[in-house]
Amino acid sequence: MKRIATPLLIVTVLFMGWGCVRGGATQPVVSSRSSLLAPRSSSTTTAEAAIPFTWSSIGDGAERGEKTIPNGEYTAHLIAYRFDPKKYDFHFAQTDQPKLVSAWMQENSTASFIINGVYFQEDHSPAGMLRIDNTNVGSRSFDAKKSGLIIFGSDGNRIMDTSVNNVKDPKASNEAQSYPFLIKNGSPAIQDDSGLVARRSFIGIDIDGKIIFGAYVGGEISLSSLSQLLATLPVTWTNAINLDGGASTGFSANISGYQELEDSYVDIPNVIEVEKR
Repeated sequence: MKRIATPLLIVTVLFMGWGCVRGGATQPVVSSRSSLLAPRSSSTTTAEAAIPFTWSSIGDGAERGEKTIPNGEYTAHLIAYRFDPKKYDFHFAQTDQPKLVSAWMQENSTASFIINGVYFQEDHSPAGMLRIDNTNVGSRSFDAKKSGLIIFGSDGNRIMDTSVNNVKDPKASNEAQSYPFLIKNGSPAIQDDSGLVARRSFIGIDIDGKIIFGAYVGGEISLSSLSQLLATLPVTWTNAINLDGGASTGFSANISGYQELEDSYVDIPNVIEVEKR
């Protein structure tokens, strides 16, 4: 395993707080939302804040949950989608022409859900290992001792700890490196709080093998706080790992008539797509 050169380490540290912004990017646009839910206000009542996180079915094999986090003058939201792998397929997608998450969804008529993918460089190539449909994309890889591997394959989906396993699964057609772990072996994986806050996105797997995608939007949170927050949800986690957050954070859902959009602030070159079987 080749270690990342020092300049790349500097870049990826920036990614953890802000997401990758390609050169010449314009100012972030305001994220839009199209949902069956009632419009959200900028303030939260005590009763609303007390509503616990619960899963609600929004389609065959698909659920949605949300936790409201009041914080001073604004209200943040942890939004999560859970998919049954018996009903849905998962894969990465990459382009040389980056675009907003909303544009990714508009161009994929068969997608039920799309979320921003993994870290990338200013030339749009992946910052870590990325393999799509049995083809390697890019030539870089992260230090295996500090990363995890998101695997979508015919023999199952999993998030593998590369500090104890090889950084490649020969049976996986789609896999990508990311970091850091938020939940590892069912427990919060980050104890020390760096104080760096940003919008966040993540992928996790529960004990039943269901895939959970989520985003912290409407506010900013540190990786340590997100790790602890995920541990409070009604989920029996196996592992969960951070995706490319910050300005890259975004997702779009179109599931059995249920639509929701939390757009990325910048164009992104890779995403995770979920499609009904």
